[in-house]
Amino acid sequence: MSHALHTIRYEDLFAGHELSKPFKLVLPQNKRIIVLSDCHLNSRFDEAVFKKFKKIIQKADCIVINGDFWADSAGSFDAFMKSEWKKLFPLLKAKNTYYVFGNHDMPILSDERIQQFSTWAGFRLKIKAGNILLHIEHGHLLSGNFVRKILTMYQKHPKLLKYSTLPFGIGEDVVRYFAAKTNSGVLKKLNTEFKVRRHAVSNKNEYFLMGHTHAPEFDSEARYVNSGLTHNGHFDYIEVYENKIVIKSL
Repeated sequence: MSHALHTIRYEDLFAGHELSKPFKLVLPQNKRIIVLSDCHLNSRFDEAVFKKFKKIIQKADCIVINGDFWADSAGSFDAFMKSEWKKLFPLLKAKNTYYVFGNHDMPILSDERIQQFSTWAGFRLKIKAGNILLHIEHGHLLSGNFVRKILTMYQKHPKLLKYSTLPFGIGEDVVRYFAAKTNSGVLKKLNTEFKVRRHAVSNKNEYFLMGHTHAPEFDSEARYVNSGLTHNGHFDYIEVYENKIVIKSL
């Protein structure tokens, strides 16, 4: 990329900016693809979580981080990059990791240091793996106009983002955590909403993979897959191998 990532704003994205164009990748079916999202990492290092990341990274041929790798609501990008989480970076880089931006790790809050752990970064990724076609994006860009306006406002005024998202970020995580624990169905309703909003898939072998809702789900009829989350005591991810898609947990 010839310019700093933090200069990209959401109005550029919706106007057809280069980062909004899907990056296309072709892999043979015997390559193991791991897709994970919503890690929400910050400067506080957790050795047990690190070991889980290391375990799945080492068995993969290709890694996709589908948004919210680090969390703006829990700390700065600079603090994250300087933390002990940097031990993950060479492991990810060795797998040619593909990085999809989410709502908590927007480009304006990052810089070119993301290249320490990824070989490509953008908003949408398409992978043809054997007979399967994967359309991968985080999901926040499918939100309604009101949410889009808020995101654009934050892009223009990053200080506002810093001071306003902390309490809401914590509240959102707490609500989602207890909703998952009580099986209230709130999270599944979020997935249902995104099934309606998602881009159309063109054939029976094409699947839409996303995160954002924190609720792992595989709907074969709708060809919709959600990777869940890797924080708050959860560690869900998607594995694509030998023409099969499976949601796994550690």
